[in-house]
Amino acid sequence: MLSHYRVLDLSDDRGLLCGHILAQLGADVIQVESPSAAAEPRSTTRLAYTRGTRSVVLTRQAPAAEGRRRTRRRVPTCPPITRCTARPAAT
Repeated sequence: MLSHYRVLDLSDDRGLLCGHILAQLGADVIQVESPSAAAEPRSTTRLAYTRGTRSVVLTRQAPAAEGRRRTRRRVPTCPPITRCTARPAAT
């Protein structure tokens, strides 16, 4: 169904389900991870949700412009992006 789409997944553990669903629908999902996240032991939940996705490790310590350039160079044809950011706590 979504075999013509490539999705760049910039989310953390909270967004894994979205990438998993898109991969199950046929999209080519590429998950971008930091080196520290890639080195962590994998839980069974994480393994289940990342099944069917590919993974790329990029350092986020570089300046923002350089990081964007590296991401574009590694994954040049990825207009659809999933991203999960933390919301500030309600006061």
